[in-house]
Amino acid sequence: MSRSSRWYSPTKAYCHSTLAQAMTAVALAERVPPHVNVSCIRVPAVRLDAGRLASQPRVLRALYAPKNAAAVPLDSLASTYGRAATRETPLSAVCIDENDAAVPIPRSARDVDARDRLRALTSTATGDIDWAW
Repeated sequence: MSRSSRWYSPTKAYCHSTLAQAMTAVALAERVPPHVNVSCIRVPAVRLDAGRLASQPRVLRALYAPKNAAAVPLDSLASTYGRAATRETPLSAVCIDENDAAVPIPRSARDVDARDRLRALTSTATGDIDWAW
């Protein structure tokens, strides 16, 4: 087994992708004019729809029930995205939660060298898109 396949886990991949999202938001916020809002929305646990939950085996439904009860309904999260996209007044923070409250930016998202490495990797993978930076 190669090192990269031993390293991978869905949890690590999720954590790294959310960090990359925050890093990109911070980098963009530093580059755009002050009247342009950049929002990185921290996504909470999202409630599964009833149909999807019903299709799960009984043991998974039982395990997921407490989390699902405390999770945010999908339509509530959709309205957060709508508010962030149409906001006319500047936000006081780049990272917000589902209620538009400021959340701390991860310390590693403030690392300029790490953000430059992310940009280089992204450019290599997707092509250098000048307008995006």
